[in-house]
Amino acid sequence: MDNEVIAYITVSTLLLNSFFIYKAFYSDRRKQFENSLYDKKLIQYQELLDKIYKTAEKLDVNNEPFSNMSDFENIDDWKEFHEKEIIPLLPDVFGFLMDIPKDYGLLLPEEILDKLESFSTYATRIVIEAGHFNQRLIFDKYLIIEDLKFEILNLMREDLGIDGINDSLQSRLKEKA
Repeated sequence: MDNEVIAYITVSTLLLNSFFIYKAFYSDRRKQFENSLYDKKLIQYQELLDKIYKTAEKLDVNNEPFSNMSDFENIDDWKEFHEKEIIPLLPDVFGFLMDIPKDYGLLLPEEILDKLESFSTYATRIVIEAGHFNQRLIFDKYLIIEDLKFEILNLMREDLGIDGINDSLQSRLKEKA
């Protein structure tokens, strides 16, 4: 009878240890996967922000070629300038729209993908609608792009939990001081 109790306790202990080892292993693998996913998202967000800021800079109404619009007095000269200087921007801004689902669709939340699509659509519209020789039209679209740029940035920060990480870091730094 004592041997049966000892055997029962031994087997129970081994099963319990096996359970905890399995749980620790599974938990560690899951944590590694989450860390890997976070790192990939961070890299993608950095790439996207770089593309967004470069695109917005190219379309800035205060930068060339858009700043030259006030130099033109008639629409025919502007259309010639538009064909030569502004239309070449179209592959960059339209290509951005085409690359979003292919390059970023798997890992990014739908809300961010929607904002990226809106950003790309308005960027494309600036290039196309600039041919109408209407500064107000271009300026209004550019303001929308600027707003979307910061909305996307805030959504990315929220998705990555940057504010929570900053709070955690601040509390750890205060503990050390």
